[in-house]
Amino acid sequence: MRSELSCWLPYDLTFEDGNWKCLWIYGGEHHFNEPFFDETIQLLKIKKGSNRFFSCTSLSFLLDTALPSPPVPLTCFIFHVSRCGSTLLSQSLSVDHKHIVISEAPIFDQILRMGELDASISENEIEELFKKTAAWYGQNRTNEYQKYFIKLDSWHIHFYERLRKWFPETPFYFLSREPNAVVTSHLKRRGIHAIPGYVNSSLLKINLTEQHYQDFNYYTEIVLDNFYKGYLNVLAEHHPLNYFYDYGSGSNEMLYHFYQKILVQNSVPEENLQRLTKHSKDASVIFNGDEKVSYQIKHVDVILNYKLLLEKISSLSCAK
Repeated sequence: MRSELSCWLPYDLTFEDGNWKCLWIYGGEHHFNEPFFDETIQLLKIKKGSNRFFSCTSLSFLLDTALPSPPVPLTCFIFHVSRCGSTLLSQSLSVDHKHIVISEAPIFDQILRMGELDASISENEIEELFKKTAAWYGQNRTNEYQKYFIKLDSWHIHFYERLRKWFPETPFYFLSREPNAVVTSHLKRRGIHAIPGYVNSSLLKINLTEQHYQDFNYYTEIVLDNFYKGYLNVLAEHHPLNYFYDYGSGSNEMLYHFYQKILVQNSVPEENLQRLTKHSKDASVIFNGDEKVSYQIKHVDVILNYKLLLEKISSLSCAK
């Protein structure tokens, strides 16, 4: 018999007058296969109906309430530098109805960044909230789930030390791509971290200047360079559960690499491979390759650090 709380998910945090509140939504047996979790939330808001039990609680309720059932263990965190195949990877994984795939759920970012709004919250509290929220999302809502993946936001590379400390035995998968391709993708549809001031600049390790507001592309190059530097720092750690792949080596190869390293499988189901032939953000559209855009990188360091990163990733592949 299911608990009254089965299939409920915390999806948003608010901070008003010094108090945190948690908003909840009913997930039911909906299989998460939308490209981004904010799309899932909008869909669930339409599906869930009006007043089912509750929708707003204190943080203590989230922390103190036992899960309705044991969650599926977290299989892997997916890190990325944006526009590097991570959405395509998560979409391909979500084809399998034995996989829970959470793609950039806003609440995980909110928890990691609670200190920006509330200086009184402790590191231990943030850790406890993050782990408990991850467990709520790991509910086996269909009784079919066997694997569980969380794709983080691109700037979460700057939370690596914290996340690795919290999840020492969980595989981390890092996706990269060459800077020209990443920046030109943002020329067509700019992500929020590619807009000066939209994401906390200190989090992105940038001291904002007037030049950044005058040239969004230059700003994006510096953001990307700091992502590469973060990856290089992670590589220097030589953690045995960190795995790296560069999208320049191919999308099919990316999926095979992920299945081999994370799922310990040498083959990939055909239906998962077929998802790679469609647009990452719209499965109804056949993908015909990225549109070529002429662009010249201005921040030279981003090229140098990417080349160094690629050399290190290549050396890892050769060593194994």
